[in-house]
Amino acid sequence: MEWFDPMRDFFASRGMRHYAMTVSLPEVDIVARRVKSQAHSFAYPAPAYMALIEANGVVGHVHYGLSPLRDRLYIYRLEIEPEHRRQGLALSTLWRLHLQYRLPLVSLQPVSAFWASAAVILGQAGAHMSTAHASLESCRWAFLQPFEECLPPIGEFLESPQWAGILNAMGAA
Repeated sequence: MEWFDPMRDFFASRGMRHYAMTVSLPEVDIVARRVKSQAHSFAYPAPAYMALIEANGVVGHVHYGLSPLRDRLYIYRLEIEPEHRRQGLALSTLWRLHLQYRLPLVSLQPVSAFWASAAVILGQAGAHMSTAHASLESCRWAFLQPFEECLPPIGEFLESPQWAGILNAMGAA
């Protein structure tokens, strides 16, 4: 089946990159607990998580959350203890999050050499990773916010000069 060979080669090489990524990284466990999403937080009403990164003991922590549209995983903070850095633990943590959620990873931390190289390495293994600014990303789900939050409190509106103008206009009609 000569017509099938290019397709098989494509998926075989992708599978090998995925396997090589899994084998070459140190093993980490992510022990997560859900934290309550606050009404005026970045990704409200989506769930957020605080997690410990464990590899022969606690080596760091990660704060992440799903987007309200459930189409991206936002990394708010990823911190590895200084004595455990430069061992691939942060990259391994990102890879584990990708495998667990199967969503594009979006870093909300300032762009650094680590995030740029992590995007390249994870991209070669089939994961999509990018960086973004929180205020621009939150515009994507603004339509999920309750409409009442856009309006001023009714008491303030009734005391405003606009309300008096509306009443006068209605009484004059």
